[in-house]
Amino acid sequence: MHVPSLLATLCFISTVASSQTISRLTSVQVDFDHHAFDSSYFSYNPGNSSVGDGRDYMRGTLKCDTGLKFFFQNGSYNTFYKFGYGYSQSGKLLTYNSWEANPHGSNNWVNGGKVSYTYDVNDNLVQSENMMWDTTANNWYLNDRETYLYNGNLLTEHLHEYFTGLLLSAQGHYIYTYSGDTVFELQVTWTNNTNVWDTVGRTITVYDANQNITYSEMDLWQSGFVPDQRSLYSNNVAGQPVYKLQQVWAAPTWENHWQESYTYNAAGSRLSHYEDGWNTTTSTWQHQQKDTNLYDVNNNTVDSVLSVWDNSLQGYKNAEKYSFTYNNFNQPLTQGLQWWDNVSNAWVDGSGDYYYRYFYSLTNLEVTGPKGVGGNIALFPCPAHDFITLQLRLDKASSFTITICDAQGRRLKQWNKSATDQYVETISLKGLEPGDYLLSVNTRTSKFSQIFSVLR
Repeated sequence: MHVPSLLATLCFISTVASSQTISRLTSVQVDFDHHAFDSSYFSYNPGNSSVGDGRDYMRGTLKCDTGLKFFFQNGSYNTFYKFGYGYSQSGKLLTYNSWEANPHGSNNWVNGGKVSYTYDVNDNLVQSENMMWDTTANNWYLNDRETYLYNGNLLTEHLHEYFTGLLLSAQGHYIYTYSGDTVFELQVTWTNNTNVWDTVGRTITVYDANQNITYSEMDLWQSGFVPDQRSLYSNNVAGQPVYKLQQVWAAPTWENHWQESYTYNAAGSRLSHYEDGWNTTTSTWQHQQKDTNLYDVNNNTVDSVLSVWDNSLQGYKNAEKYSFTYNNFNQPLTQGLQWWDNVSNAWVDGSGDYYYRYFYSLTNLEVTGPKGVGGNIALFPCPAHDFITLQLRLDKASSFTITICDAQGRRLKQWNKSATDQYVETISLKGLEPGDYLLSVNTRTSKFSQIFSVLR
């Protein structure tokens, strides 16, 4: 995988010494099956304390304020989707809004959906409401609602209701009771034709003194609770699972179904994960698959390989591999998927492969010195073609200089701007060859920089 040299250079750009400097994810480029697929751009309010990196994006937990998604169509990236988040002072998510470009590629945004969240005095989520936009009636309608009840901080009920016609129809109701280290989750559902709650099942979960799961069981309701499946766990001293046995109920006893085993390195990261299935005919375990992970000196995953068991070879055979590279902040720069070719016995790019590139900017999270200027910059779309938009936010009005350098550090463009605290400019990329570039914004006391890529 090719990693532009500027991506490493960015890690050494300094900002004002009196500030806390962080590296924030600002955009992600995705290639799928060797074709540009989409590009996402993220921005953060100056006061937002979330660092936000590629790992958060992978997990779907990136805490940004706004975002734009571009899809690659007809040789260029076109606006497609926009979203925004609102947070409480304690950092809890309060609102989520989404808009869709209509038509795609335009700046004409139409409402898509919105979700609102409310919390109790202990910051426990008590309600979420999902609203959708009715393009025909030109107004919002309630799609579904989730409500949570607590006894102190212990969850006691979870009700999920969907909007059907003019009424909310309860689809899922979960009631929790506690007995020592055991949690009982009763599952009931609303039956419209009889207007009563019907019990459908329950889950029993047992924890040890360190709140690690040791046992879980799912029962179905058939005029009484009937066992369905269960899992038994063994954990290491760090609370991580080292063995999991899944069994299914085959009256009058439990029957083996699946087992998983795990190993870890000294830093607590998973080295291997094996999965075996139970053969009921031979009453023996049969290997199914395994995944193994390789880490760098900073305990970042470099390679994660999935292998499947080949009965004819009586051994594991490579199937797919995820590979990663990182910057000096230990944030992912690239993520790729490759497949094993049994003919050449090598990893190759094949159908269904993808490649992610992550772009960051160094940001002054907050300023403690009397002269420093905090803020951040964002560039979109990334990669760009003929134009790129710069969005600058500063915590106080300042004059600044904008500079564009190539991968060798040579200055290509530079211009000055008068004092302001918010600035947006669409910059022509005419004359720039395809490749990676660094855009920097310099005030008298601070420097903000971000990589961007040009495609033709």
